Amino acid sequence: MNRARLAEQEQARARTEAEQASRTAKSEATRSARATEFMTSVLIGVKPAVARGRDKELLRELLEEAAKRLDTVLPDEPEVEAELRDVIGEAFWHLNEAHRSAAMHRRALALHEQTLGPMHPKVGYSLMRLGMFELYHADVAAAEQIFQRAVALRTAAFGAEDPRTLDAQFFLVETYGVQRRNAEALALLEQVRAVQSRLFSENDLRLVRTDYMMG
Repeated sequence: MNRARLAEQEQARARTEAEQASRTAKSEATRSARATEFMTSVLIGVKPAVARGRDKELLRELLEEAAKRLDTVLPDEPEVEAELRDVIGEAFWHLNEAHRSAAMHRRALALHEQTLGPMHPKVGYSLMRLGMFELYHADVAAAEQIFQRAVALRTAAFGAEDPRTLDAQFFLVETYGVQRRNAEALALLEQVRAVQSRLFSENDLRLVRTDYMMG
């Protein structure tokens, strides 16, 4: 009888500990989500601030400080760190700090792959930003490889006719064009155009952009 009572007490204690652990985990997740949301809302404001002619040096200093803090404040939350690095990277991009932007996205990519796996959609976002850096500021051949991977990832995650997949294909077209591989560029652009015509109205800016590229 005592054994049965002890077993019941042990089970009750285990349930209580599990419930407490679950509440703690949920609380920490909520705090992390709120912190990410707050930081994201602040950093996203960089683009309109730049457009309004605000002090770019001040904005740059704020971003640099945020980037430095990420090296130490989130050692046990790599997923949160990755998301914030992507946001900071995009903000740096709008300040014409391409190399700093790329460094942020490169680290974010590694963290996304580490925590979520190589085929997660968030990996695709980091890839797209890195591809843009390589295309416009560094190595077009590297950009081609990155965009090819982004196309494959987004096709698997969202489908071949998802706008995000088409966006990755469009940038891949640009890499072909820069390398003067015009036949490949035109073939892929026609493929993109065919899908866009089924998804968007004729006045959609994405269709207009594609038509402009096709000449």
